Amino acid sequence: MPKECQKASEEKIAAERARITRFAHGLANPFVFGNISRVEKVSGAYLDAVCRILQALPEAMYVYTGPSEYPSIQDAFKRAGVWDRVASIGWCEHHETLPAFDCFLEPFPLGGITTASAMDYGVPAIFMRGMVGICGMSRGAN
Repeated sequence: MPKECQKASEEKIAAERARITRFAHGLANPFVFGNISRVEKVSGAYLDAVCRILQALPEAMYVYTGPSEYPSIQDAFKRAGVWDRVASIGWCEHHETLPAFDCFLEPFPLGGITTASAMDYGVPAIFMRGMVGICGMSRGAN
């Protein structure tokens, strides 16, 4: 198979995988920001930043993994008035969930290797300038 055809085929498969994954998780919003990390990595400053993003983009939603009943996370989104566009999808495998995200939001101050995984799946990632994740990716990023 010519290289161009193989790339087009891989892109088609990736798009279909993302569509199926989004459908399986009930993610109907046009733009999905997401994060896959342990809850202890999610700081108050990070939650505030995500809330500001959702307030600025009323069509977007935020998806996170882990326990759905986590009061500090729920309270932050409820106070900001964006809780109706936030979903917890429980614990998951990266390869099953990352394709459903339009953009990965690395938690701070404790980022990690999942950001590299997101970009490996073709998902753009946003991380805090000057923060250094486990793999050192965030250094000097905007």
